[in-house]
Amino acid sequence: KGIDYYRLGGVKRAGKTAFGFNGTLENIKFFNSALDEETVKKMTTNAVTGHLIYTANDTTGSNYFRIPVLYTFSNGRVFSSIDARYGGTHDFLNKINIATSYSDDNGKTWTKPKLTLAFDDFAPVPLEWPRDVGGRDLQISGGATYID
Repeated sequence: KGIDYYRLGGVKRAGKTAFGFNGTLENIKFFNSALDEETVKKMTTNAVTGHLIYTANDTTGSNYFRIPVLYTFSNGRVFSSIDARYGGTHDFLNKINIATSYSDDNGKTWTKPKLTLAFDDFAPVPLEWPRDVGGRDLQISGGATYID
């Protein structure tokens, strides 16, 4: 039958809207059918594509990154922060630092990433973890790394 209900600006939880949105929607479009891949690419392409701010073994020494954030300040600077992870994308038994970088030209170029929050709980070197499910799960079980 299809979707006949949309919720913008919140999440329905326990019969009411939680995580309400306070802001302005500048543009919204609805389509009566799914869009093909090429159409979506054309609609979402911008001038800044294919540039990675953080890469494996960059100045952070990390080989995995997770939970990216972008802020645009009132002076136009775009600020990025991300989890710099050294032993995989998982949380436990993993060294997790916070890396940052910024751009003053709307994302065309970025400063070299730096660690703005680094813990001394594990050595700051990339770790090789087992890739097989059993070995990986054994390696990360029982961890209690501080995250927040």
